[in-house]
Amino acid sequence: NFQSISARELTIPSLQWPSDTIVCSSSLLTLSAESLDSHYLWQDGTMEPQYLVSESGNYSVSVWNQCGATQASVIVKVEECMSYLEVPSAFSPNGDGLNDVIYPEGYNVEDLHFLIFNRWGQKVFESNSLTVGWDGTYMGNILDPGVFVYLITAVSTSDRKKIEKKGYISLIR
Repeated sequence: NFQSISARELTIPSLQWPSDTIVCSSSLLTLSAESLDSHYLWQDGTMEPQYLVSESGNYSVSVWNQCGATQASVIVKVEECMSYLEVPSAFSPNGDGLNDVIYPEGYNVEDLHFLIFNRWGQKVFESNSLTVGWDGTYMGNILDPGVFVYLITAVSTSDRKKIEKKGYISLIR
């Protein structure tokens, strides 16, 4: 008469956790503390092996079984990661300190290329930065009021897609 015994090795729980991290609000982060035959206690009192992160904060877990215990924590910052890119439709470079320079507006973009052309198609301004704007001059000369065409391109840092916009800018004096 043979008997069989099944044995498995149980060890102190160990956690493979990310370092402090930033995640996009459009994606979810699941923290997993799963370990064989273990119990779990998260910072908010929940006792599941996984925790779904939905907002910025400090997340911690204690995990224990018959062999011992371990704990871990991570700071998670949830940010808006959608890309935004726009150009205002008018500016007034008249020296009054208000709206004297036109800047592209955007966030979560890179590889920016901003071009402005006069009505004859001549390039009057070019920039590769959200912080470098046009003051309404060309080759040191103050340009007359008018409508100018812009083309702006960039790459979204969230999905790597190219963003391209065209439009008109009114220069008002």
